[in-house]
Amino acid sequence: MSTRFRTALIDYAVREVILALIAGNFLYIIYDCRLKFVYNSNMDTFTKTYLERIGINDELPCNLESLARIQSQHSMTVPFENLNIALGIPIVFDLEALYDKIVIHRRGGICFELNLLLAELLRRLGFSVETFSARVRESGTDLDHVFNMATIDGKRWMVDVGFADNYFAPLPFELGTWTFDGRDRWKVEQAEGDRFNLIREEEGEEIVKYVFTLTERIPSDFRARCDYFETAPESHFKQGNLANLERRDGRVSLTDKRLLITTNGEKERVDIESREQFELYLREIFGIELPV
Repeated sequence: MSTRFRTALIDYAVREVILALIAGNFLYIIYDCRLKFVYNSNMDTFTKTYLERIGINDELPCNLESLARIQSQHSMTVPFENLNIALGIPIVFDLEALYDKIVIHRRGGICFELNLLLAELLRRLGFSVETFSARVRESGTDLDHVFNMATIDGKRWMVDVGFADNYFAPLPFELGTWTFDGRDRWKVEQAEGDRFNLIREEEGEEIVKYVFTLTERIPSDFRARCDYFETAPESHFKQGNLANLERRDGRVSLTDKRLLITTNGEKERVDIESREQFELYLREIFGIELPV
């Protein structure tokens, strides 16, 4: 474990101990080169409200079934969207700010917002979580994207709620093994050097969705790349508004120009002819009212 990551982990631990003691729900700490917190049955407000935000109103055991439920519910209720970038509202990595935006004000966000906040939720539920980065485009960098892995009974599972057109259930980190997520087939393959390819089968072809390493990351690692996405004229997030929600049988995506509904592979397109029409769909489908 790197010195920088160990320092960040200790800072996180101290904050969690203080918060848990204040809430009266701190039970004990296990230290095994990593800090893991175990909470009692009195779920803290952060966790309870977050789970309610994604449509889960009961307590969850720390197992694969719960992890899959969290990922699917999160993907269906919290949109992947870039509206703040178009509005000129800066993305803030502060936990309280992300919680206020996504949970309290029922917004979505881009990968840095969604997956970093999800990591906090999973840790509070007792999962052992690691955060990694990925390159999405050949012209991009290794910090294009952030996703998490949760370890359950010694096995790693990839968890990602911050990528449009995404996998719908946790994927096992097993090289060369196809996994069906309820909609598509996915696998991880060794790439060049220490890199791995995340691959989806699309109409019989193997398409690389992103490339990643197992270098563990902390939120500040992504700050400069996020700033680029927010401000660079060539950033794909600066090309217009985008909102996406996953569904069990497909997904629904909205841009300034088109509403696209995918159901069991069949696509229905609706052209957007006015700003009013865009805001109507944004409100009725994604639950977002502009101005935010």
